[in-house]
Amino acid sequence: MEGLEIKVEKEIISFGIEIVEAAGTLDSNTVSKFTGFVASLLEEKSNKLILDLKNLEYVSSAGIGAIIEYHDKAAALAGDIKLLNVGPRIKKVMELCGVFQLVETFDSEEAAVESYRQKEVKPPDAKFPGEYLCPSCRRRHSCCWQRSVT
Repeated sequence: MEGLEIKVEKEIISFGIEIVEAAGTLDSNTVSKFTGFVASLLEEKSNKLILDLKNLEYVSSAGIGAIIEYHDKAAALAGDIKLLNVGPRIKKVMELCGVFQLVETFDSEEAAVESYRQKEVKPPDAKFPGEYLCPSCRRRHSCCWQRSVT
């Protein structure tokens, strides 16, 4: 397969996760297609991306650089990019480049999705509006924390 095919494979709306499938080659000839696609997802939809690489045949240093760059951009938006189903040849290259020190990788979609669920910030038990135990001043009222959230 020549070139790069990239598409949203699945959207998990309740957690704002996009699972993106990349197939073909991710190199200097196709990296602009990859970065444009990922940038549009980060700007418009989600800062939580899972890149499914099961059908990716080749990745160059340009492709690795783009993955790391957009991982950092997603992190700046309080999200990140995780890798799924990395093939043995690509895994070896990424290990040599130190990618896995920065980007989490998973062998199953369920494990990747669960890793996002574990990081979800849970709101206070109180219902808004109303009185609750304020996390800022530890008094029961409805003003400090609401002002800091808005």
